[in-house]
Amino acid sequence: MHSKIDLFSLTSNQLEGYLQMRDASPRHANTIMDWIYRRGHHDYQGLTTLSPQLRNELTNSVSITSLPVYASERDNDGVVKWQFTVQGGVIETVFIPSRGRGTLCISSQVGCALNCAFCATATLGWRHNLSAAEIIGQVWTARQLLKEAGNPTPITNVVFMGMGEPLLNFGAVATAIRILIHPFAFAIPRRRVTVSTAGVVPGIHLLRPPLDVSLMLSLHSARDAVRNTLVPLNKKYPIATLLDACQRYLKENSTRWITIAYTLIEGINDSIEEARQLLTLLNTTTFKINLIPLNTFSGSPFRTPSTLRIDRFRTELCRAGYRVTVRTPRGNSIDAACGQLIGTNTQRNKHIIACT
Repeated sequence: MHSKIDLFSLTSNQLEGYLQMRDASPRHANTIMDWIYRRGHHDYQGLTTLSPQLRNELTNSVSITSLPVYASERDNDGVVKWQFTVQGGVIETVFIPSRGRGTLCISSQVGCALNCAFCATATLGWRHNLSAAEIIGQVWTARQLLKEAGNPTPITNVVFMGMGEPLLNFGAVATAIRILIHPFAFAIPRRRVTVSTAGVVPGIHLLRPPLDVSLMLSLHSARDAVRNTLVPLNKKYPIATLLDACQRYLKENSTRWITIAYTLIEGINDSIEEARQLLTLLNTTTFKINLIPLNTFSGSPFRTPSTLRIDRFRTELCRAGYRVTVRTPRGNSIDAACGQLIGTNTQRNKHIIACT
């Protein structure tokens, strides 16, 4: 017996190649992708535009596997967090609805090897790279679950900001991106797919056309000495090297800017002096700045700055002409906010809602 191929691991070109090997027209690839991805079916038998022989071949050889749901939670603000069982453990995926937008935050690894000081996922260490099928499975399964629950907000944006460092699992992430943006799959515009990185420079160089998606850099300090503590990867790829890679990315891609993610931590990186150093470092409006008040978790030694300190930091950047947003905490009560994903329920004594 041969093992099945997972459809969610195949790009359009790979699916065309599969069909050609079986003497079927590669043009059927778009038909199959439309049926499974856009229409949300989970088998091939209703796809009557294909011959019965090809439908049976697909059924026997190409699986469509939604991820097993371990548990889910819903916050009062509408945020939903799912825990999916994958090879190597449990991952977390978060849906964040807002006016005119539904953002799905997906994971690329079980755990993370980067050991960022303020992130709950870092406490797990690295356990497993997700396959492209496990990455796409999060999107497909989340969409099905939202539809079953009668959620009126569709998934319009996908961000690789869940568990793991996406650029340390580049092959699977690149395959997933190709499926996300394909017009007969999820058809998500490139600008609405965001890859967030803590600063894996070789991965930034690889993230070029035809992928050409939005890039977010988790910076968190303009000083190497501070960033070395917060993001130990900085010792390998210091800030100057990182920003040089970002500028090259801007030149090679149609992206108009890169978003800087900056987690504000009381007494560490939230002073006016730190804001001014950030302005000196960037010195160009090709960057947008997303300020993230620290989301704490059990055992963290860090604290969230006061509203006054956050506002002062933001004002200093705005005066210099930058586009600055302060991220509103979403999903905080279910540990679904940025930096809180850990793939376990042991942090809280909350009611877990089983998905059906």
